[in-house]
Amino acid sequence: MAELILTEEERKSTWADADEVALGKATKYVAYQLGMAKDTESPAPSVMIAAASVLINLAVMSNANKMEQKITNAMRKGVAIGDWELSVRKIESPRKYGITVNGDFHMVTKKNITYDEVLMLAYGILQVPNKMIRTVSYCLPHNPVPYEGTLTAGQSVALVTGLSFDVCDTSGA
Repeated sequence: MAELILTEEERKSTWADADEVALGKATKYVAYQLGMAKDTESPAPSVMIAAASVLINLAVMSNANKMEQKITNAMRKGVAIGDWELSVRKIESPRKYGITVNGDFHMVTKKNITYDEVLMLAYGILQVPNKMIRTVSYCLPHNPVPYEGTLTAGQSVALVTGLSFDVCDTSGA
């Protein structure tokens, strides 16, 4: 198979700038690389990856988390194969928040944290002896906008990386 050699000017041009001969050569080269040539029994898995990559890149360039494309009257080797719909969707990874509870660092993947969950991180247990009151205060140190407060049983707060919690016994206060 011949090697495709491009001049510097050809490398800088877009597909729309190419003449029919150059576009035909490039298309044939890509077809062989992807296993789509006439002498290939079935397309290689790389064809699916290449097609998906096109949709993924369109979504990224559109600042979207998903992309859908409808193809009507699709043909394969001159035979009509119907209408198709293709879609790609970004798989969101859970966001991780680095927080401290009583000076100990923790990674949390929830968007909010409850009073009980802070107690669990602080002491490893939820059961508090009778008449013992736990106060949970929080703040975001070095933040230009104040983000601080206290939590009581049943309350929660939105997490922000760097949020610091202080849990203390205030039953004797």
